[in-house]
Formats: sequence, C-alpha cells, structure tokens
Amino acid sequence: MFDKTANGGHPNGMYWLNHQHKLCFFGIPKNASTSIRNLFGMNPHHGYLQERKDLSGYKKFTVLRDPYSRIMSSYNEMLKLRTDTGTADITRKLPFFNIQDKQKRFEQYLIDIEENLYDPHIQTQLYFVVDVPIEQYLVFERINDDFKSKLGININLPQHNSSKLKYKVTDVVKEQVEKIYAKDLKLHNMYK
Repeated sequence: MFDKTANGGHPNGMYWLNHQHKLCFFGIPKNASTSIRNLFGMNPHHGYLQERKDLSGYKKFTVLRDPYSRIMSSYNEMLKLRTDTGTADITRKLPFFNIQDKQKRFEQYLIDIEENLYDPHIQTQLYFVVDVPIEQYLVFERINDDFKSKLGININLPQHNSSKLKYKVTDVVKEQVEKIYAKDLKLHNMYK
C-alpha cells in the first residue's frame, strides 16, 4: 500500500499541477520547489503518481541542483527551522549539534547523516525521480534559461528560503558528499 507520509511527507512521485501552462512538477526539496509552486500557483494542491497515472498532455519536469549547494542549503534550513519542528528530536541527538565551530559542525553533520537521511531535505535527489516519468530535467543553477529553452516559458524565478551561509568544500565535505550523493552527482553532471 502507498504511504503518503513516507520520507517526512515527501514520497517519491509527489507532484503539483498547473493547468494553465499544462505543467506537472515533480518537486525535490531544496531545488526551487517553493519558488516554482508559488510562481505557478501550485500550492497546496498536489498529487501522487501512485494514485493518478494519467498525466498526458502535461509537461513533466523536475529541477536538479548541484549536490554540494543543495546539502549546504538543506543544512542551513535544518539549523534554522528543524531544531524546533518536525525532526528536532533526531537533530538534537546527533553529535554535530553541540559543536561550536561552524565549519567543523557542518563536516560532522555530513558524517552523522551518512547512515540516516532522516529528513526529505537531505534525501538524495534520485529518490524523488526514480521510476517517475520526467520529460525535462531543469538545472537549478540556470533555471530561468532552462524554463525558456525546455518548457517554452519566459520567467524570472524569485528565490525563496535563500541562505547566505556557505561552507568550505574541505576534504571531509568532499568525501562525505561523494559517498552520500554519488548518484546525484552523476545525475546532475548529465544535465549541467
């Protein structure tokens, strides 16, 4: 039986529709999902591929993001929002949580999550698109150009949930990202 609550309420095959532009957006957390849904009035209506197979006539797309940029954004959001909601109990119990140095704390976080991608914002991008009938892969780093060239829509997508806090890609960060997100790196490189 299909579980809508899987992966923190973001199961594989979750989509939003825009009937005006005939868009079917398979969102991946931290990949412009909020901006796209807001711009095209897709909130809060969503569906699940497992419940509705007929999406003919809709342009089916998703957005891929550089895994390094995505995990930094996810981590920043988790620090900002997740310490008092949702997965707060898990977050507070991880070793990284009490480290004061920001870079070392981020590095430890990547080590901590390697065995437990407990939040949809840190789940692999591949999880959200495997066995999903995506026709167009847009790339976060050039999203406005991809909307025009791949979907025929000229937009200037505003950024929501944007964070300025960045971390160095140290040897530890590189090793952990390549371990956890190896398939995401390959997928992103195919379309960048």
